Amino acid sequence: MHLIGLEIHRPSLEQVMRRIDLEKLENVWVVDYDARLFMELLPSDRVERIFVHFPVPWDKKPHRRVISETFVAEAMRVLAPGGTLELRTDSDNYFRYAMEVFTKPSRVRLRLEKNGEAAVRSKYEDRWRRMQKDIYEIHLEALESSPPRRLEADFSFPCTPGIRELFARKPDKAWIEEGCFVHIERLYAIDETDGLVRLSFGSFDRPEHKYILLRNGKAAYYPHPPVATRTNLKAHRMVKEWLCPTS
Repeated sequence: MHLIGLEIHRPSLEQVMRRIDLEKLENVWVVDYDARLFMELLPSDRVERIFVHFPVPWDKKPHRRVISETFVAEAMRVLAPGGTLELRTDSDNYFRYAMEVFTKPSRVRLRLEKNGEAAVRSKYEDRWRRMQKDIYEIHLEALESSPPRRLEADFSFPCTPGIRELFARKPDKAWIEEGCFVHIERLYAIDETDGLVRLSFGSFDRPEHKYILLRNGKAAYYPHPPVATRTNLKAHRMVKEWLCPTS
C-alpha cells in the first residue's frame, strides 16, 4: 500500500517528513500541492481511500473549502469501485454543508458516524475532544467504474508576436474567469522581437508562475509547460487570446 500526503503548509510538511525519516517509512510520499488540483492528474479507478480530516471550515469564505461538487466528482472518478472518500470534521456547519454536497451525485452510498474512534488521532482532535466538541465522520463510497481520464494538454501558441507589440497592449489588470485568473506581470525586451513575459495564472489557491519566452520566431512557456490541469488549460486559453488575438 502506498500513501500520498498532500499539504500546502510548509512547516507541517517538514514535520511530517521528519517523522517519516524517524520511522523509516518507505511507502509514504508527501507532496506540496493543492489536493483539489492534484486529483485532476490521477488516472481513473486507481485510488482505494481518500482522507480529508479536519479541513479548515472557511465559514466566511465557503468557496475556499476543499469539499465541493467538483472535488466530489473528481474523487468518485479516481476511486476504484468500493473505494471511499472519508471526511472528519468538528464543525457543525461543515458537516451540514458536506452532506448537501455528498448527496448531489445521482447514485451514492453514505455512512455516517458521530464521535466514533479513529484509527489514528491527531493532537488537534485530542484537544477538541477535551473541549467536548462533536466529531462528525462521513464515508462516501464509489459504486461504479469511471471512464479513463482524457485531457488534451496543449500549451502551445499558434503565433509569435514581437515583444514590442506586446508592450503596447499589456493589460492594466488581471483577467478573472470562474475558477481561474491570468495576470501579465512584467515584460522584458531583448530586442524588437525577442523577450520574456512574466505572468501568473491558473487556480487562485495554487497559481502557476511562469515566463513565456519569445525567441527566434517561437513562443513557449519557460522553463517548462504548466501542470496539465483543466484550470491551467482554461487560463492558457486566456493567455493565448492575448498573445495571438487573431488566431
